[in-house]
Amino acid sequence: MQRFKAQLPIVAAVFATLSLVVALAAGPGSPRRSCYDAPETPLGHEALSVDADATPETMTVPAGACWARIQPIDGNIRWEDAGTTGIPSTTAGARIYSGDVEWYRGNLDTWEACSEAGTVTVEILYYGP
Repeated sequence: MQRFKAQLPIVAAVFATLSLVVALAAGPGSPRRSCYDAPETPLGHEALSVDADATPETMTVPAGACWARIQPIDGNIRWEDAGTTGIPSTTAGARIYSGDVEWYRGNLDTWEACSEAGTVTVEILYYGP
């Protein structure tokens, strides 16, 4: 038992060192991070004006962005990202209710939206790994 107690500070120091190495390896700018990790680096903001017409609105995506925080401010929107003709529309597509927040990770360049009624301001924050 005495021998174990004598080695305890050494074991604690080894674990502390390993924890530090792991934390540094996963930090910002690390080549090990990818768009599959949680969003970390803010890359820009956009206030998108979305109408209930036949032409869906698209994002203006900053370089390196792979996550978007999407929040319709003053109305519901419908969105899709598959490039399907006729979707989104005022009645078709995934809905985001006014004031709700949607975190989207996918192909930001193909994301498009329209409002269910009138003109809706959509606040979009862009993030990268």
